[in-house]
Amino acid sequence: MAHVLTFHPRDLRPGKPAWEWGLNLPKVPGLEMEGTSATEAEAKAAVEVVWTAWLELLGLQPIPGRT
Repeated sequence: MAHVLTFHPRDLRPGKPAWEWGLNLPKVPGLEMEGTSATEAEAKAAVEVVWTAWLELLGLQPIPGRT
């Protein structure tokens, strides 16, 4: 699994997306594999949601204890 969080310090204005995130995985129709978030926590949560959805769409499950 690979996820990428990129911080853009020039976008530190309140409410502006400062984090770009994306998952480097095979594309699944109907699932956004990248986006932006205002905070690091929001970006990490978005990656976790997409990762879990990606696994479920392929009929897989995450390995317990691994992130």
